[in-house]
Amino acid sequence: MEHNGMDASYSQGYEEGVSSGKNAAGGLGYSLKKDTRRFANDEQYRQGWTDGYDAGKTQQRDWQKRIQPGNHK
Repeated sequence: MEHNGMDASYSQGYEEGVSSGKNAAGGLGYSLKKDTRRFANDEQYRQGWTDGYDAGKTQQRDWQKRIQPGNHK
């Protein structure tokens, strides 16, 4: 699977990074996923994971803000 025209290595890193980012932001049901060997040696995987991690944390935090009691957005 390609992500935004990037190669499969980037896509896999992105998907794993999203799960990891959501986990770091307190998302239940998400786990830290990171192939440390690929992260160290594969630039596309590393970039995808980093981009996905940032996106996942942002998505989880935004979701948490929307569901907080008293938040009527």
